[in-house]
Amino acid sequence: MKKLMFFALAALTMVSCDNKGAKSTETASTDSLAQLEAVYDIAYVDMDVLVAGYDMYIEKNAELEKKAEQVDKNLTTRGRKLEKEIMDFQEKIQNGLVTRAKAAEMEANLQKKSEAYEADRVRIIEELQEEQTVMLNNVSFAIENFIKGYNAEGRYKMILANSSAGPILDADPSMDITQVILAGLNAQYAEQKAGEAESK
Repeated sequence: MKKLMFFALAALTMVSCDNKGAKSTETASTDSLAQLEAVYDIAYVDMDVLVAGYDMYIEKNAELEKKAEQVDKNLTTRGRKLEKEIMDFQEKIQNGLVTRAKAAEMEANLQKKSEAYEADRVRIIEELQEEQTVMLNNVSFAIENFIKGYNAEGRYKMILANSSAGPILDADPSMDITQVILAGLNAQYAEQKAGEAESK
């Protein structure tokens, strides 16, 4: 009987210890999470909204679009002129209005013009694409530098970049600092432009 009571007491003690251990583990886990939240402050910016509202991007992109429209207009005009020359040549050939020697000379000339037009078209498109890439790189560089300066004192341990494609699926709206960053970026860009205007 004494042995049975001893085992029952021992079992109760073990269960009590296990419960205390579980509670202390649960408390430690909650404490650790609170410490992590306190230490690792995180914010994010919506890059789609940021870029679309950034005055530097708006102005540079408008300039590039205007240039692309002018280039397209010039290429279209030049292309139509070349098409007309080709049609005129074909009409002369069909109606027997030129000699074979003259026709060969005209054909060779039109071939050179066509090749030159195509080469210029490809070069101009590549140049525009390069300008767009450089513009986007400048915008991205300006945004990254501003954010680094904004967070120079280490208020946030991490600032994430979000976009319509992700990676953030859901977050507390208080972590979204897009509008703060956008206002700062536009103020900085306005100062930059004012400084450039004064130096001219």
